[in-house]
Amino acid sequence: MPRPPVNPLVIPNPAAPVFRPGHAPEASPAPERRRRPRVLLQLPVRVRWLGPFGLETEVTQTENVSRDGLLISSFNSRQPGSQLWATFPYDADVAFTESETAGTVAWCAAESANKNMIAISFHQSDPLWQKNLTAADDPLPEFRSHDRRSQTHISLAYLIRVSRIAPTRQDPHAALDQPSQPEETMTVNVSPAGMVFCTVLIYSPNERLAITTPAARNLSEGKRYARVVRVAPVHPDSPLSHVAVEFLL
Repeated sequence: MPRPPVNPLVIPNPAAPVFRPGHAPEASPAPERRRRPRVLLQLPVRVRWLGPFGLETEVTQTENVSRDGLLISSFNSRQPGSQLWATFPYDADVAFTESETAGTVAWCAAESANKNMIAISFHQSDPLWQKNLTAADDPLPEFRSHDRRSQTHISLAYLIRVSRIAPTRQDPHAALDQPSQPEETMTVNVSPAGMVFCTVLIYSPNERLAITTPAARNLSEGKRYARVVRVAPVHPDSPLSHVAVEFLL
C-alpha cells in the first residue's frame, strides 16, 4: 500500500480584495475593522447632510457598498463625523416619504479637483450613538406620568418640518405658527405618542412645536402639535442635539 506524501499539497487561501480609491488613506497595520464584505456597485443614492447651516440634499452615486456603510463620490468635501441620512438605492420617481438610514462620515479623500470620495458608516453598529439616543428619548421626571415609554418606539428616519409656536392659554391647537422659517430636519425614532428628531438649533423643555411631513404619510392629518420633553447632545463634542417630544392631544 503506497504511503502518503510527507509534504502534502497546501491549497492557498488568498485574502479578499480590498476596494479603496487611489487617494484614500493607507490601510492601518491594525487588524481589519470591517465586519461585512464590500461589493463594487454604482447606483444612485440621495444623502441629506445636517450641518451648521441646516439640512442639505445631494443626489450622487455609490462606488461600493456593504451592510455597514457606503463609499460615495461627491463634488463637495465633508468633515469626518458629519451627520447624514442616506436613501439607497434612490429613485426620484418615488413620491412617498421613505425611511432613510442614519450615518456619519468615516473619512473623506480628494480623488480629483471636482471629485471627493466619502466613506459613510451607518449608525446601527455605533454603540455611542445608540447610548445617546436612549438618553435623549427618556422623558423628564415631570412627564413620566404620561407613560410615553409604554409606547413602541421604532427607529425611523424621514424628513420633517419643525416650527415653534406660541401656545394659547387653553388650546395649543389654536396657536398660530410663528412667522420664522421652519426648520427642515430628520426624525430618529417615532411612536404613537411622540418622536425624537436631530437638530442644529437650540430647543428648551416645554417649548411648543408644530411638526409636519412633506408627503403627509407618517403623521396623521399631516401636522401634529408637540411639546419638548428632553434635549440631549448627540455626542459630547457635537453641536447636534436629539430632541424628544410628546404629541399633544
